[in-house]
Amino acid sequence: MKVTALRFIQNGQVIYMTSINSEDLIKLGKVDEWDHTISEYELDVNELLERQGYQRRPIRSHYTKVGKYLKEYKEEALLPTAVFLNSRNKLDFRPFSEGSYNNYGDDNIGILELPEDGSIYIVDGQHRIFGLSYAIEELELEEIRKFPIPVIITDQLNKIEEIRHFHIVNSTQKKVRTDLAERLLRILAEKDERVYDSLQARGKDWKLRAIRITDVLVDDINSPWYKRIKKPNQPSSSETIATQVSFTSSLRPVLTSEFALNESDEVVINWINSYWKALKELMPEAFDDPRNYVVQKTPGMYSLHSVMPYILYECAKFRDFSKERMKDILRRDNEHFDSEFWRSGGEGAALYNSAKAFKILADEIRKGLKGE
Repeated sequence: MKVTALRFIQNGQVIYMTSINSEDLIKLGKVDEWDHTISEYELDVNELLERQGYQRRPIRSHYTKVGKYLKEYKEEALLPTAVFLNSRNKLDFRPFSEGSYNNYGDDNIGILELPEDGSIYIVDGQHRIFGLSYAIEELELEEIRKFPIPVIITDQLNKIEEIRHFHIVNSTQKKVRTDLAERLLRILAEKDERVYDSLQARGKDWKLRAIRITDVLVDDINSPWYKRIKKPNQPSSSETIATQVSFTSSLRPVLTSEFALNESDEVVINWINSYWKALKELMPEAFDDPRNYVVQKTPGMYSLHSVMPYILYECAKFRDFSKERMKDILRRDNEHFDSEFWRSGGEGAALYNSAKAFKILADEIRKGLKGE
């Protein structure tokens, strides 16, 4: 496939800007999808990079909105935002002959040849592309076949760099879940120090640790979180209450606290397990019937993990981080550690339903623990 393109360099990276008709774009790009059946720990870094993807499968309810929009607005419809593609192999670019008129220099506008061998990956924009396919194949909008879509293509980003850019674009510029990319980067970091050093320099190493700890908790039959956290792209089950992305994000106050920074994962996992076991013994009904309570849902995870550094501070006074010591400390607050306070649809924790509210709830719990 050949297209006219503008070539430019951004921070040393060759990038091409062009437009591609919908029917050609659908055939060209592919999604590097996560395969939950692959056991990442049994593969070396090269096999893992080759076989494991980092994106979720497209969500039908999301991409059908694109198709329905195109059908409803017809000639007025616009999709002006560029799709972000990456070629992991070097692209062939041939500038126009000298003397052609453009404002960028004759070397930077020309013909870009795009291979159709599966080496072009969709970094951002998969739902738009699947929406175009839905419009053509299911809504039978034949005119959409020639609908031009703006496209940005990076040349020769390797897979790790591609994953990083996917994570950066979707975690900083818009709200798209990046837990699969984070998970794969974490596994790669364990196998390759260069990956870890790069992530640590960008302040993301706590997330890698959070995923590693979460994996242990969800697989430990003695943990209150055993089988209750849904891993990415894993089928839902009646036992799962929380998602990995929520649980790992909620661990940030714990893992960035002075207590956890210099301790091993094993020690921190023991603390987290002891903490939640203490909570379970204080509120057994909420853990026996977790769907009807919010203690193991978002309000509980975020507020209680925000409180945990204070619990560790109190434990440190006694040099005792046992479940029993934590339970004694938690008993100081007789308002928030009753199952009824955490009941879904109740007048307690269920009313706290935003990030700001979780912080307020955590502050109230800390005050209760201090007797204020």
